[in-house]
Amino acid sequence: MRDVDNCELLKLYGFLGKKWTVPLLYNIDHVPVSFNRLNNIAQHRINPTLLSRTLAEAIRLRIVKKERINNKLRYSITSEGEILKKLLGKLTTWAIHHNYDIPEECRKGKSTCDVRFLRVLYR
Repeated sequence: MRDVDNCELLKLYGFLGKKWTVPLLYNIDHVPVSFNRLNNIAQHRINPTLLSRTLAEAIRLRIVKKERINNKLRYSITSEGEILKKLLGKLTTWAIHHNYDIPEECRKGKSTCDVRFLRVLYR
């Protein structure tokens, strides 16, 4: 029997279930963004250590990449991460279709990726 501790799918599910993961992913796209910018988008409501750990886990899971641009660290979505965001959008569509209680602002657009951090978590 395979050791489930090494199952990347279970690690991905665990990662996606954490409080800040989905809003964070939806605020990272192909335009590289700094750690400070992400922290500002969240209005400093995420502990910097937690933000750092979440980004590090996203990098390990190949969802986000970290690169040095003009001697500054920046984060951007990978092609795998972009596909994952589309799948999460389909999950939103599925939840709407099956009458999950979803605020109207989350129903607009393609998915919750159109809703910023604070509107999702701090109403």
